Amino acid sequence: TSLLHIKFMEIENGKMKVEEYNATCLGAVRAACGGLILLDNKMKKGGLIALNPVTRELTALPLGTLFPPHSESYGLAFSQTARHFKLVHLFRDEMQYVSCEILNLGDRSWRMVDGPAFGAFGWFGYEPVFAIRAIHWIPQVDHSEYIVSMTVDDEKFHHIPLPRSSGIQDRIVEMRGDLGFVSHEELCKIDVWILRNLCGEGWTKQYSITVGSESCMIPLYFSRIC
Repeated sequence: TSLLHIKFMEIENGKMKVEEYNATCLGAVRAACGGLILLDNKMKKGGLIALNPVTRELTALPLGTLFPPHSESYGLAFSQTARHFKLVHLFRDEMQYVSCEILNLGDRSWRMVDGPAFGAFGWFGYEPVFAIRAIHWIPQVDHSEYIVSMTVDDEKFHHIPLPRSSGIQDRIVEMRGDLGFVSHEELCKIDVWILRNLCGEGWTKQYSITVGSESCMIPLYFSRIC
């Protein structure tokens, strides 16, 4: 199996450069949270590895339910109450039901929990985001009216209405611990909405950004430091 190199993008003073962690891995990145990266372990079909790229520590994880990549999604989160990381695995079965299993990092087996409501997900193409003590998914490729969220401590699923229908280029991102929704509201303008908690007053428009021309700009990340 060919080894892969983990790279990261560094942006400083308006300039971008790509650096390497000087660490190799055995597959694609499936999820990330709090400095941990979840990787496919190509040495073992369906296997997973949790990697701390700073300390180079590798932790092999037990196999969960095997499903084709386009029919599943992994989310990684940290539980403040339990003080450990949780790996959440959603997968769609042959009857089109979405099931959920969770692995506490350090445990040796997965456990099943109640999944989202039937029909909540149209696809798993967008990466989930961990913010405000929950994991969040945009469940449709286009015209999604809500996000699906799982609160990490009680492991319950919820629907949260979006401030506007989500388009193909719109994304959710973590922003200083809050949940951000980056929306292409109109031609040449991008709006950034903020959700600070799951039971508060809802979304607040934080920024409106004018771009030079209509283009396929897709948000990837929000920097905590400037």
